[in-house]
Amino acid sequence: MLRPQKHIRLSESILGLGANILNLLLRPLTPEQIYEKLNNLNLLISHDFEHIILALDFLYACGVIELNEQGKIVKCS
Repeated sequence: MLRPQKHIRLSESILGLGANILNLLLRPLTPEQIYEKLNNLNLLISHDFEHIILALDFLYACGVIELNEQGKIVKCS
């Protein structure tokens, strides 16, 4: 489920979810706020909170996001 494949669309993969999360990070957000925003945009059809955490772990490992002093997630510049 990490990568899109023949039977898994990009929107259902962790990579696609990570891209959606990056689009939301115009300001620092908590994981709960990210979940709420994605849910309001109907982008969580095949994802739950655990998938958001996996996507955040993936983005952090790639060096794209980090935590600020308040414990919120921000994009790296």
